Amino acid sequence: MKSRLFSPKSLCVITIFLLLLFGSKFLDTAKNHTVIEITDPSYLPSEIRDLRLFFSKTVEDGTLITVKHLDQLIDRTYQLDRFVNDIAISPDGKNVVYTSRTNTADIQPIYLWITNLENGDEKKLAGWDVDYSIIFFSNPSYSHDGNQIIFSITWLNTGKYGIGRINSDGSDLRLIDTDLPFSKGPKLSPAGSRFLVTCVGEEKETGRMRFQLCILNENGQYIKAITNSGDAHGSYFFSPQNGIVVYNELSKGGIFQLLNRREDFFYISYPNYNYRQLLLDWIVGVQTFSNDGQDIIFEGRPNVKSPRGIYIINIDGTNLRHLTYFDEFLEDWYADIEDY
Repeated sequence: MKSRLFSPKSLCVITIFLLLLFGSKFLDTAKNHTVIEITDPSYLPSEIRDLRLFFSKTVEDGTLITVKHLDQLIDRTYQLDRFVNDIAISPDGKNVVYTSRTNTADIQPIYLWITNLENGDEKKLAGWDVDYSIIFFSNPSYSHDGNQIIFSITWLNTGKYGIGRINSDGSDLRLIDTDLPFSKGPKLSPAGSRFLVTCVGEEKETGRMRFQLCILNENGQYIKAITNSGDAHGSYFFSPQNGIVVYNELSKGGIFQLLNRREDFFYISYPNYNYRQLLLDWIVGVQTFSNDGQDIIFEGRPNVKSPRGIYIINIDGTNLRHLTYFDEFLEDWYADIEDY
């Protein structure tokens, strides 16, 4: 009699286990993309060539900023003589907003600042002269028209989370209470009537509480959670088409946490947020959108060992393009961070 390594029953059990372990991954990667290589910006449609890319990093004596247009006709580098957190650039590319601590004799307050890149003028927009361990500012971002700045404010002594909303000239500061036990990183919808925030919610497969995405109304009141999977969502934005959201989802360890692996997915969620479409199973950081909202420009890579690249994809998940003429810049920009 021939011996068998596995009985039919055990093979069935193993098959089911493998499907549970990898099945969702197979489904999510069912869409295969042909990547079109763009070697010269003249091959891009004229309406998107002047879209802006923004890069920032901490260096030995401050913060380095580089602004490039897709056609590379604009290529400028600036340096802030301070170490900053959570930096964002205005839609017109003229200003950056960020949070930074100030050291005094007794306390270290954290303030919201704005700097004009053209002349270097810095202005404090918001903050109180109390230690950052009591009131903490973070995650500033601009409204789509650039007229407002939105940011997180946390009262650490009470555990209360809120949203700050201020005009970009520093006027009309409004503090909005949220009715969530945790909310961070607000993004404002193009119409100004909704906030997209990081919240805490139950992950559907494991039942564990993880960082999810929630929609709030303009008064900070909870409307609904738009995700219930993954461990975190690191890059999320409203598109210029009001109500549509794109986001990156990160999962670690696989189902049952049996494997020490990282999985990244890039989704689009439609206005009722009951349906989402997988665009890529890549690591994605959204840079900007085309003015009509039909193209997403992002920095991405298929996995953590892949070189970073600048890509464009249609909002329906088609027409993936790799702007190869940015590859050399990215390799040099990240050379002091990682080796790949």
